[in-house]
Amino acid sequence: LLRVILVTAQACSLAILMPRFIEAFPQSKDAALTGTVDLWFIVHDGGILLLTAYLLLRNRVWCKCRLRVFVVTGEPDTNGVLKKVMARFIYDLRISAEVEIVEMSKTDISAYALQRTVAADQRRELLKEMKCQDVASKTDLQAVIDEHYKKERERERENGGNDEEDESCSSTENSASANQRLNEYTFSPSALRHGTRCFDVGCRKSSPRRLHSAKRLNELIVERSADAAAVLINLPALPKSAGSEFYYMEYVETLTDGLQRVILIRGSGREVITAFAE
Repeated sequence: LLRVILVTAQACSLAILMPRFIEAFPQSKDAALTGTVDLWFIVHDGGILLLTAYLLLRNRVWCKCRLRVFVVTGEPDTNGVLKKVMARFIYDLRISAEVEIVEMSKTDISAYALQRTVAADQRRELLKEMKCQDVASKTDLQAVIDEHYKKERERERENGGNDEEDESCSSTENSASANQRLNEYTFSPSALRHGTRCFDVGCRKSSPRRLHSAKRLNELIVERSADAAAVLINLPALPKSAGSEFYYMEYVETLTDGLQRVILIRGSGREVITAFAE
């Protein structure tokens, strides 16, 4: 049933909002909540998380909450420049929010690796259809992040980067890429075949690596958002391998453990939030 729902939603270009701990969510007649609504960007898929958070905070029950945006990246934010860039981006969208950059290793967010690539391709196609590629860098969250790191690398090369450093960097990136492929979809039986022979339900205890990425990401989220009124997170894509639904749900449960209220969100790939301010 899970696979049917997710595949059908994708085929029909529909976004998915999956609440977890739904019994803890307030009803419309309840008193207004206070605290924060925390948004965790892992896959920057066109702004559906920002749009959902914005609409949520316009509701009477949630309007007294503050919005915090945590942007998960696989690279360091030198001197806090990316934080300033992201804060400006969100400000231009006329959304009031606090911004924090959270650095993680690329292998820790490997379950989202393919989804990042697919989302990027979908955004490019949509912007092409809308004939607004020229404003993509101002309207697309991932484009803002990519452009920032591109400029950082160019600045480092101009400031005396030598061939050895470039070679070392290239080697590191290749190693990270290999590890990423090895760990991609750590909740998936197909991925486990590369790392361990035991991947069935009865052997979960002997395969802790399968949930390593979910646990690590969960630790960071709980550390910052355990007391949040609600947490919005990207819903990872379901692996294509048959029989992976159990491991997928185990990954999602581990990812959201220790939180009060969670909304897992996956866009259709056709959502675009535009900013017209210069």
